[in-house]
Amino acid sequence: MAHILVIARKDLQLLLRDPLGLFFILAFPAIMGIIFGAITGSAQTDEAVLEIAVIDEDQSPLSTRFITTLMETGSIRIWNRDAILENARQASLDRVRRGRLTAVVILPAGFGKTAGIPWSSPAPIEVTIDPSRTAERGMLQGLLVEAAGSLVTARLDDPDGRRTLFSSGRQELERNKTLPAVTRALLVQLLNLLEREVERASTSNPTAPSKSTFSADLEFARIEFVSIDRQADPGLDANWRDKVRSRWDLSFPQGMLWGVLSCSAGFAISLVREQEQGTFLRLQVAPLSRFQILAGKAAACFVTVLFVILAMVLLGYVLGMRPGSPFLLALAAFSIACSFVGIMLAMSVTGRSAESVNGAAWGSGVLMAMFGGGMVPLVFMPAFMQVLSLFSPVRWAVEALEGAIWRNYSVVEMLRPCGVLMGIGAIGFIIGVQVLKRRTG
Repeated sequence: MAHILVIARKDLQLLLRDPLGLFFILAFPAIMGIIFGAITGSAQTDEAVLEIAVIDEDQSPLSTRFITTLMETGSIRIWNRDAILENARQASLDRVRRGRLTAVVILPAGFGKTAGIPWSSPAPIEVTIDPSRTAERGMLQGLLVEAAGSLVTARLDDPDGRRTLFSSGRQELERNKTLPAVTRALLVQLLNLLEREVERASTSNPTAPSKSTFSADLEFARIEFVSIDRQADPGLDANWRDKVRSRWDLSFPQGMLWGVLSCSAGFAISLVREQEQGTFLRLQVAPLSRFQILAGKAAACFVTVLFVILAMVLLGYVLGMRPGSPFLLALAAFSIACSFVGIMLAMSVTGRSAESVNGAAWGSGVLMAMFGGGMVPLVFMPAFMQVLSLFSPVRWAVEALEGAIWRNYSVVEMLRPCGVLMGIGAIGFIIGVQVLKRRTG
């Protein structure tokens, strides 16, 4: 054990003597985290397909029309459209909490009574959204308002709906005592004339598509973005209030992973450079086993990864990041360190020169980050890239960090990403050791 610690200390001392290497391991991930935080706070998109759940508590023809219109936009995929769930509301909220869905849209009972009536007060549409999807919030709100506006046309197409629409308009005018009586009477007559014209047009050409000509300023929908803890199951040990205090909660996991990738690439390059310079051979001649040499290198990489994560957490705390569970954060950091130690050993045997390993290590690191959500959020990726992201350790590392920092994962929920990371690390370690054993005899 003492020999392993000596080799680990040697590698850490060499790292401290390399200012450029320290920059990419410590300063670079902090810069990336701040950049991602700035993007998260201001980015908007209209290209992504949002996967949401819709809970229809009204079960009226207009609520069904509303859901159909959402699907016809091409920008919405409804997860529970054809599913029959016992507790659809809680199941959907739980998927939002885990990051599997963008949002849950709840249409309350009575939605259809006022939907599509521009001068009435619409029933509030409750939306619980994943806190990390700030870029999609405005897009979703626009799609909901657009779908609600289409219900005006739906009422005009339906005879019963037309009668309800104009009847409610007359009632609103009669209740409005701020208008002079003469003005109210004239407006009622105008509304009656409009109703007759619409009826006549519908009777003369019932198949003609109708279009709403109401002003866009009218309130077609009242959307309330509610905190997920208001609807959470009391049996769940979750308190989401103030969990996401700032955008740094969302961006710093990405920044941490860039630092971890730098550590992995740096130690992989140093290992092959030692083989080129003969240092590795001299260590083999010393009274040290190959396992002790590699374990010392792995221990140095392990400690550096943990230090990078700790430094980023402290910086994030200063900026406003508040980890939800220190214990789960420690578990995530341990799993990530184990995983990327194995990846480091596998990277070190991709070539026989420092230049080739450098290219392979950074090339594969960028690909892992690209497919794993370290560069582009997963929601913006095509479906095939989201499937491929399951093979990227960065994707599982980001999930583990988010689960500990703000997603409020339970220990059982953390087992999945942490288990995958440990498995990747074990596979990488075995591959690296076996290949290196054959090369060095």
